[in-house]
Amino acid sequence: MEEHNGSAEIPQLSQGRPVAIKCGWLRKQGGFVKTWHTRWFVLKGEQLYYFKDEDETKPLINEQQMN
Repeated sequence: MEEHNGSAEIPQLSQGRPVAIKCGWLRKQGGFVKTWHTRWFVLKGEQLYYFKDEDETKPLINEQQMN
């Protein structure tokens, strides 16, 4: 994954999609069963996605869908 380490500028589009600004491993608490899981998070533009591992292509959920 590409990573953008610049200031607050908006990332350039790559094939019509925003380039990842930041990505890395974080731990999050589950929804139903309150256990902690390590997940691969990717921030693209204003969207935050997470995956079971960094090789996955389909996100488990888009955090903004929860709002």
